Amino acid sequence: GRHPFGSNRRDGSRVAIATWGDGAGEAGLEQGRTLAPIGASAFDVDASGRVFLLDQVHRRVLRWDEGAKLAANVPVSVNGTLADMSVANDRSIYVLETTAPPGRRPLVRRFDAGGRELEAFETAERTSSQIRIENGSPVVLGRPSHHWTPIVVDGVPASPARQLERGRPGRRFAGGLEVVASRDENEIRVAVIGGRGVTRSWRVRSVTPLAEVQLAEPWGPRVVLVARLYDDADDEFVVLVLGRNGVVDRFALDSADWAEASALGRFKLLGRSLYRLGSSPAGVFVDRYDLEVG
Repeated sequence: GRHPFGSNRRDGSRVAIATWGDGAGEAGLEQGRTLAPIGASAFDVDASGRVFLLDQVHRRVLRWDEGAKLAANVPVSVNGTLADMSVANDRSIYVLETTAPPGRRPLVRRFDAGGRELEAFETAERTSSQIRIENGSPVVLGRPSHHWTPIVVDGVPASPARQLERGRPGRRFAGGLEVVASRDENEIRVAVIGGRGVTRSWRVRSVTPLAEVQLAEPWGPRVVLVARLYDDADDEFVVLVLGRNGVVDRFALDSADWAEASALGRFKLLGRSLYRLGSSPAGVFVDRYDLEVG
């Protein structure tokens, strides 16, 4: 149906916040491609609740340990452009850069928990938009294939050709499940694929125009889907929990994207909590929303 902007919003808890600035624990701003500034382009949360924020302007990662109000500063040798980031179980920090030298493809850089660069990988395609950890190893969503390609195959860094050979249209999760999501105008299709093919699938149709799909991941027997909706005056994110009988929970969130960040990196799902990266003229923040299904 038609989305009612400004209604059915759910309150969350703020788990990390940094003001804009150049001091310790602050996040930097740089001039964007248009009038919008760019700042704090990506984030992640690990299993222990640590929040990691990529402050690419100052070439560092801000890290909040669980319950901490002040962030630790971890220097990383990134090139300072808009980038995406994921943190592995061993606390390795993977940063997907969006630019590359002439004739080369973008790089994925791996750092240890203290910020020391361990290795760098060239991605398979000329444009990549997301990096995530899949069964302990990084995978990158590239274009024009729109496939998830592994950076490491059988424990060995993979060549661009090898990455493309192993590319898949969906991401794999625990239990061997794969989730595929696609948007065609005002319809989103989501499928969960197991060893014998599609086990569950949904069609989400909207009168209000749909933009990007931010997240589509399994949550127990359900799937959590986050998409942006917009009209001429406003835009919001809608969170849908999809079950066997359709939508079992839903709520909306304001876009909170005053500063430009990684286009598809504003949400992370961890356990029963959904985390969102947002920004305002005052600074950048990460909020947590607990999912509820009656």
